[in-house]
Amino acid sequence: MRLRKNTGLQIKLKQLVILQRTISQWYLNQEEIQGIRGGHYRADNIVWRFLWPVMEEQLFQSFLRCREEGKLIRRGWFRRQSKQIFTNVYPRAVTRLFVFSTGWFLGFQRRWGISCRVLTKKASCVPAEYHRLILSWLDFN
Repeated sequence: MRLRKNTGLQIKLKQLVILQRTISQWYLNQEEIQGIRGGHYRADNIVWRFLWPVMEEQLFQSFLRCREEGKLIRRGWFRRQSKQIFTNVYPRAVTRLFVFSTGWFLGFQRRWGISCRVLTKKASCVPAEYHRLILSWLDFN
């Protein structure tokens, strides 16, 4: 692929500082390049290994029970529960081995498909009782 002088493509290439031979190689290998899957294709093949599988399983089950009960679960709950479960499951391990770090917690969420929910508004729509009260107030005025 030869470029003519003073074309818009050549000016753009000079601004991007891409060598003409690089563009030529891209052109020759365009079928191979277009065949590459988009996104994080390397990350699809990663197998995550974690150090405390029994503790994580129990923590996840405890999380599911609390979620079914409708309890509010925050990061602090995970911290307390994980440390308590760790000492129960691995009594011979030194307590300092397990550190509730941000990296571990984010990995735990990713491995188990958990997201921390945030309360927005308690009532997103007006309850029927308020509707009756508003109508009576409007009748009064």
